[in-house]
Amino acid sequence: MGLFVLGAILVVALVTLQERGDGRIRLGSLDEVQPGGVVYHATDHVFVIRQPDGSPLVLSDVDPHNPPGRDRCRVTFRPDLGGSGGAGLFYDACSGATYDLAGRGLQGDGLDLRIVVFELDAESQLSIAADEAATTRRGSTSPSAYRSGRSGKQLVRGA
Repeated sequence: MGLFVLGAILVVALVTLQERGDGRIRLGSLDEVQPGGVVYHATDHVFVIRQPDGSPLVLSDVDPHNPPGRDRCRVTFRPDLGGSGGAGLFYDACSGATYDLAGRGLQGDGLDLRIVVFELDAESQLSIAADEAATTRRGSTSPSAYRSGRSGKQLVRGA
């Protein structure tokens, strides 16, 4: 039993030491995402999208139709749905809603995916605040809301 407790303490210490210390979650290099590509960070519940012009965008995977404080329904990226120009769409299986690569709702309910504020450093490394990844509020933020200055991820689509 003592060995188990010691192991648990070591794991917690290791995780604590590996954190950046400033409450930010690293999403990797923007260079890893091709223009028009989408990378899903499942553990952080965000999509990193590199727009065709090369600019980055980070979107929450939380369904904007969820009541506040509930994040049961998640949005997925569906490259097979095409969209304009065949780029793929985000799809909400709970409501059937679809969203373009900018997170704009394509149905008439006026709800968009929530844009997550991020930082892009001089080495093209993207990061978000830890509380941004956990937020489940509805609505969106301006698409230009980022500051210049490792989580589990999956390449969903690359151009």
